[in-house]
Amino acid sequence: MDTEIEIMHDAFLEMCDTNTGGDWSSGIGTDTPCPGDTEAWVEFLTWVLDGEHPDLISRVRAALSARESAREPENPWTSVETIRNRLKMLVDAEEYIAGHTVTVDQMGTWIDDGGHTVLFGHRAHDIHCQRTNVLPELMFDRYHGLDSRPLEELAYLYWREPWMSMIDKLTGAKVPKIPAVREAFNRMANGALGNKVADRCRLAILLWSTHLEREFLTCNRDAWKLSFQWVRELVEEFAGSVRAELDGIYVDGKSGNLYRIAPENTNPWGLTGPARIAGDYFEVRKVARIGSDMTKPICIHVAEPKEGGRCDIVMGDIVAGLVMALRNDLISAEAIGPLFRQLPRKYQTRERPGDRRGWRRRVRENYPGLNIDRRIEDMLPDEGEEE
Repeated sequence: MDTEIEIMHDAFLEMCDTNTGGDWSSGIGTDTPCPGDTEAWVEFLTWVLDGEHPDLISRVRAALSARESAREPENPWTSVETIRNRLKMLVDAEEYIAGHTVTVDQMGTWIDDGGHTVLFGHRAHDIHCQRTNVLPELMFDRYHGLDSRPLEELAYLYWREPWMSMIDKLTGAKVPKIPAVREAFNRMANGALGNKVADRCRLAILLWSTHLEREFLTCNRDAWKLSFQWVRELVEEFAGSVRAELDGIYVDGKSGNLYRIAPENTNPWGLTGPARIAGDYFEVRKVARIGSDMTKPICIHVAEPKEGGRCDIVMGDIVAGLVMALRNDLISAEAIGPLFRQLPRKYQTRERPGDRRGWRRRVRENYPGLNIDRRIEDMLPDEGEEE
């Protein structure tokens, strides 16, 4: 694992464990804590800047403090929630809200910020003005003197791509809503404050969107090297029944089935965030020997190890285990129900429902010389179970 990756991973774990005020939580399918609220985002920005650019952190904290103060009942400040509610209630009318003249008609929502009148809504010409949900945040900042720039410019900066969309779609982090936080991260990630800061912001998105041992860019390279050397040795050892192709590793099972092991490259349920990559990073399909037909992915997952989690298993070890299990699919299917259902029908007949021992005897009768790979012998029952 690269030094910077390890440093950042450990830093996020420390911020999560020390409970300094921000909400840090791991996303599904990752083991790196990510910001779960605005305070956690401020902690992240502070750590990335490492004491530099204190004015930027001060601006962010001022925006956060103003919103917290405005929520207090005795405070005369107009809160973001109040502005939002007043905008929702305005229909075909004009009203002065938080220092802005707001007019709602059939075209949309017109905002006069004192210098310009801008149309917000689905009929707005500019894309960054087509969403009105950002207006309460921007109007709050202008009304309370946190930002004096034109409303249209603030809207453009708020929706500036690509970083916020990547955080929303790829990670489990809560996307910040306060404009100052979003603008600070965008500037930092775009390199406005130097390459070191930009690299840390971009690397954070990578860490929040994947598991360290499942992604080559973040894994322990030595461990991956050894594990995939093992995969290569298996392909060479079983050259008659295992072959590596561009689209995956093909394995001939003892049952006569042909299987393909390949990376997951589909998202059939339209998942977003870390749930999209929360699987085992591989899929197994039964493939037709003539033509290109194949089944849906067979439900085969990494077993939970005695120590640690299943996501800590090195990727090459997973592939090697699959190669051996699929090559001896008649034996492996006894412990893997979804694989059993893919066997040819003659192997699916049992003496009585739930009795796999009779099926096991017939397999050995049909294949008296079947050699069980010593590396998966522990999958077989004890001698006493056969009796």
